[in-house]
Amino acid sequence: MDRAAAQSPAIPLRGVRAVLFDVGNTLSHLDYGFLAERIRRFAPGVTPDGVGRADALVRRYGWEPGPGAPVRRTGFFPAYVGAICEWAGLSETAGLQVAAAAEWEHRARPSGLWNRVDPEAAAVLGALAERGVRLGVVSNADGRVEDQLRLFGLREHFEVVVDSDRAGVAKPDPRIFHLALAQMGLPPDEAVYVGDIMDVDVDGAERAGMRGVLYDRWSVWTDTGTPRVTRLGHLVGILGTRDGADHPLTGTARPGRERTRCLKRAAASRLVLRQRRNERQSTAFVRRSG
Repeated sequence: MDRAAAQSPAIPLRGVRAVLFDVGNTLSHLDYGFLAERIRRFAPGVTPDGVGRADALVRRYGWEPGPGAPVRRTGFFPAYVGAICEWAGLSETAGLQVAAAAEWEHRARPSGLWNRVDPEAAAVLGALAERGVRLGVVSNADGRVEDQLRLFGLREHFEVVVDSDRAGVAKPDPRIFHLALAQMGLPPDEAVYVGDIMDVDVDGAERAGMRGVLYDRWSVWTDTGTPRVTRLGHLVGILGTRDGADHPLTGTARPGRERTRCLKRAAASRLVLRQRRNERQSTAFVRRSG
């Protein structure tokens, strides 16, 4: 059992009729091998696992450039991949070179750069479907997510797929979740959303009236109090069955004050970590991860 599940109080879920999933870094993961190979041209010794942990920390603490950042850091790939590269100790110039290569590769590959299917995805989706749970996808994507799910062999599992590029609205806006629920004919309180970023996925789903579960593959969200799993396979045991029996969902309820404290801690941590990245104090962390 997930260690977090063993140590956390349980939240029973009753009446869950549908589970909606994020795609990038949930059903499929970033190609850390490609990024590690590119980063090693500037920082020898960086491993795919090291890049994976750096990626998890960037998603935890944020990747947006701070006030006064150079214009060349604007745009998703320069900001996101650039932040991962900073964790590896690269200069901004080197990070931008890696980001440019990553963006080109992402656009050239039909499967994109988030193309490593989670090893438990197909089994989990099949098991949930056998229990009578309806399945859907809500993804911040570039218009290709449905085709990519077909390439991954996962499209057949989903009743609904909502791509932000095609929908014209993105998470954490509640409207994108409501679009999927409307297509399924379900009220929000009968659905759960599973994603990898708390303020985008979990908070967005909760604002839409759903319940959120965080997929914390690298265990970097241990202090948030949000329901979470470190493996997709743990979802099967924690969601309600077709007959309505309860199963525990790990985590603790987040009343207003606790949530506010969590968000303040995260914001303060972002500032500290950006300072550390600027001072290149994170190089050893990424290399140790190998």
